[in-house]
Amino acid sequence: MKLKKFYLPNIVLSILLLIIFIFGIPWKIDYFSVVGLFQSLDTFIEASSFALATICLARSKNKVLHFIAIGYLIIISSDFVIRYYVVSGKIPY
Repeated sequence: MKLKKFYLPNIVLSILLLIIFIFGIPWKIDYFSVVGLFQSLDTFIEASSFALATICLARSKNKVLHFIAIGYLIIISSDFVIRYYVVSGKIPY
């Protein structure tokens, strides 16, 4: 499948979100520990899901799919907030 032009902003936004989360936050846990690898992998999966949900939200013509994508984006965003506090050491893992 060719990468379409209208998908590019969603993918770039997700990559920036991933880079800022991995390198912009001072992690209190070690990157190469089991917990650090789990957090990194889960963050990558969530950034990919964020791109997919924003693409679905932008392209949906069905109201049900539109509301599902909005709900999923809220869940992903809240998980990023929780993960921020976990990796920065503000709350214990």
